[in-house]
Amino acid sequence: MRRGDRYPSVAVFAAAAMFASMALLPIGAGASAMTTPIWSRAFTPPNGAMGTAIAVGAADHTVYVGGATSSAPNEFLVAAYTMGTGQRRWLGRYQCSDVTSDGCWIYPNSLALSPDGTTLYFTGGDQTGSHTRDMVTMALDPVTGEARWSSRSRNVSDGAAPRMALSPIGDRIFVAGPVGPDLRQGERVVAYEAINGALLWHIRTAGSAVPQTSIGVSPDGRRVFTSVGSVGTSHVLKTLALDATTGSILWTQRYDSRTGDDYGSDLAVDPGSGRVYVTDYREGYMPGGEGARLMWPLTIAYGASHGRLLWQRVEHGAFCDSMYFGVAAGRGRVFVTNGYAIESRSGRTGRAQWLTKTVGMPHWSDFDFHLAASADGRMVLASEPLTSPSGDAPSRLETVALNASSGAIRSTAVRRGVLWGEAVAGPNDARVYVVATMPDGSGGYRGMLVMAYRA
Repeated sequence: MRRGDRYPSVAVFAAAAMFASMALLPIGAGASAMTTPIWSRAFTPPNGAMGTAIAVGAADHTVYVGGATSSAPNEFLVAAYTMGTGQRRWLGRYQCSDVTSDGCWIYPNSLALSPDGTTLYFTGGDQTGSHTRDMVTMALDPVTGEARWSSRSRNVSDGAAPRMALSPIGDRIFVAGPVGPDLRQGERVVAYEAINGALLWHIRTAGSAVPQTSIGVSPDGRRVFTSVGSVGTSHVLKTLALDATTGSILWTQRYDSRTGDDYGSDLAVDPGSGRVYVTDYREGYMPGGEGARLMWPLTIAYGASHGRLLWQRVEHGAFCDSMYFGVAAGRGRVFVTNGYAIESRSGRTGRAQWLTKTVGMPHWSDFDFHLAASADGRMVLASEPLTSPSGDAPSRLETVALNASSGAIRSTAVRRGVLWGEAVAGPNDARVYVVATMPDGSGGYRGMLVMAYRA
């Protein structure tokens, strides 16, 4: 399933949007005026491109973005831009295994800078044959874009992208992805030596179907956490803790909604306590029991060392037809996308702290949130695609920066003509940087767009 294929039916969104607009009242206050970009840069090669990942280097004032070309010749793309002006410093193009086949669909789903700022890492899925895909992890020089090493793990799914997490001191890289062409062969987690890409360990977990995986690392670097969803007959969301040194399973927790598939949308680790938060959904229907099936957002919290369930919350007042609810953590709080709003809860108890409805557009629908907390935990960012119910208007991307303590909106921006995006906070939370994908009007992707906003 390609990212563009995630979009549910517009009719379902229209109905959900009207109900959600009545059910969700903003508790957070202080919305700011719509902001415009400080700078905006587009990259539109002849073979098209997608922008799917972003990271910042605070020390060298650089924004790094990752993507891929959308048709042959197929390549990974990574570029570096100056924070202040948007001037492109370098563009790296790294060929995939089959540069001529449209089946070589590549997602740099994760992009991260080492804690000391000396190495840039990204991951992607590289199809090497019919229904065969490798998880590719690369290390790049952040000054020049030169590739230092590349490592592969074979036979991951062609229906989802791998995800990556770094150890807190940057000595190891952990990558997770679903296995097999039919999403029914479990999950593979791989650990690499950061300095040279040497394989440290790998483990394959059992599962009936895993369309999406998530991964995180404990603050002390001793544990790796993954969340594996399922579809089909098992209906179980598994969350696992692995020993970061050996890959052995320390604990496993299972959640069964008993109402349908459990996708395991996202995972976050509290940078202080190490608590693990995962998002899922519980199925429901429009009032009256008829109409489209809808998903009620669910957040689950586990203890890092023992894996015991700390709390779980189902938000019955908010819903949408998306299976992708984002989660982020910082300063003892957990932030979740609550249907059509952003919500903060106490990380320890799950008690609600604030709920802020995002700006959105009248009668437009939002889905497939990307959520992130700033490095100091004082700001939370949401990137949410917007689509019109009739489908006769260009898609848009809303980017919102909120005060993590109060839920007050610091800034919000809506950009026309992009499908989805991801945001990251710059140094001192002064700016927000966004990478997005521009459609070509015929179902493909025209290029990547990089933007800077005042926060």
